[in-house]
Amino acid sequence: MKQLCSPNRYVPKCVFLSIILGLIILNSCKEEELPADRRHVYEEGSFCERTFEDTQLVEEELNQLIYPLEGSSPGLSMDALVAIGEAVGDTPLVGLGEATHGTKEHFEMKDRLFRYLVENHGFRAMGFEATWGGALYVNDYVVNGNGTAKDAIGRMQFWTWYTEEVQALVEWMRDYNLDKSDDEKVYFYGFDMQSGVEEPEWIERYLLQNQPALVQQILPNIREVLDIIAARNYQSLTNAQRNNYRSGIRAAQTIFEANSASLIASSSQSEYDLMLKAFDVLLQFEDYSRPEPDRIRDDYMAENSEWIREYLGEDTKVALWAHNGHVTKDESYPTQGQFLEASVGEAYKNIGFSFNTGKFQALDGDWRLNTENEVTEIRCNTVNEVFEALTDANFYLVMADLTSTIHAKEYFSEDRDVLSIGALYDEANPNSYYRRYNLAEAYDVIVHFEVSTSAVPLR
Repeated sequence: MKQLCSPNRYVPKCVFLSIILGLIILNSCKEEELPADRRHVYEEGSFCERTFEDTQLVEEELNQLIYPLEGSSPGLSMDALVAIGEAVGDTPLVGLGEATHGTKEHFEMKDRLFRYLVENHGFRAMGFEATWGGALYVNDYVVNGNGTAKDAIGRMQFWTWYTEEVQALVEWMRDYNLDKSDDEKVYFYGFDMQSGVEEPEWIERYLLQNQPALVQQILPNIREVLDIIAARNYQSLTNAQRNNYRSGIRAAQTIFEANSASLIASSSQSEYDLMLKAFDVLLQFEDYSRPEPDRIRDDYMAENSEWIREYLGEDTKVALWAHNGHVTKDESYPTQGQFLEASVGEAYKNIGFSFNTGKFQALDGDWRLNTENEVTEIRCNTVNEVFEALTDANFYLVMADLTSTIHAKEYFSEDRDVLSIGALYDEANPNSYYRRYNLAEAYDVIVHFEVSTSAVPLR
């Protein structure tokens, strides 16, 4: 995706379509007769003339299981979230998804859930689908009060998070930390590696503070390869040339590690370990910039998510903010959630999000940010159609509760189409933004809001 370097400048490098989720065109609708009271009425020209699977028994069971939500605002009572807390239990890694990269209700609800997990389940960190080095600026604000929340969020380089809703989360984290000791504070980290811009800034700052003579020994090798990548010349190089540049990053890291004793003595073990991770992220970025990287983005994001917990202490509980398509445990394609489950098993759980209609922000076909994208109809024979028929417009469903049902358990244990929109949206093809999930296996909890309103970009 294109990334926001500052409120007014885009970086053309990052057009990685791997985050564009849900752009799968599924089979067209069949037509089967159902009783008149089971048909949905659609206006002329809509996706399907009628629904074609009788889900009445599924809906009846779901109406007995869902937990209604008054809204998404973080200021609402936390009592409504107790069942989610019970589903999460002592799980130390919890993925928080979203059905678009620009739905206000999903952003607010994730903020609300994080506050609940911090105050009731001992969570101490938020990990973001954002540049690792850029997120350190947010953490610096959250922990130390340096800079402003708005400027720090801009350093993460993702237009998706440059919103009032994310700013509210960051401001809450800062306020929460004001009267807390270091071991009680909450922390903010990124787990994405697709920038390479900010990591050298942190390494240079650290070296200037602790051993300035090392700057000229370490930084030139790093900046040389980053300049080549930024100029879009990297993929045209031979493997031998790319390997030579990668060796330059490795050489810089070797020098850094060779001076570990003096660097730790003049700073701290924690500060040194943080900068050592910066080299690791740069190597991930170099790999990700190749035509055929050794490892995929989600694999690295899972690794970096686990690092957050290791860095802060093995007992640390971390929430992970990303798109549904990253946090899912569904095995139809490799995801961050799938890698985490394979690595830590039951120590990872997740919460997926859905909506039926409404507006959201996304990039259009010309890479322009549009806050007026809108889904106006529900495609028939989808999970969204079932959710639309339930008694409560806004609710959540704990998937473990399906064991007490027959029809709903069977329904969600099969691959079903769910509305899922990533970074791009083409309003001419609204029917294509559905992704097939086995929801019983993909998520531990589903949070649903009937109507999406667009997240509000910061100005």
